[in-house]
Amino acid sequence: MNYIAGFELTKSANSYHPLIISINYNEGKKPYAMISYCVFTLDSQKAVTGARVIKQVVLINGLPFEIKSIYGMA
Repeated sequence: MNYIAGFELTKSANSYHPLIISINYNEGKKPYAMISYCVFTLDSQKAVTGARVIKQVVLINGLPFEIKSIYGMA
C-alpha cells in the first residue's frame, strides 16, 4: 500500500487510474459495458473522503465510446 500511496491515489497518469468501476454484460454474443475511471479525494489530513470520476467509457457491441459530458460534474 505504501507504493500505491506514494504513486498518488489522487491523480491518473497515462493508463494508470487508482480506481476503475466496470459494469459488464452480454446480450446474445454482443458485449456491453459502462466503465468509470476515478481518482480518490482526500481531506486536509490526507484521509480518503471519496472518489471523483474523471473519465467514462461505454462499450456498445464491443466498440468503446468515451462519454464527453459526465452527469453531475461542473
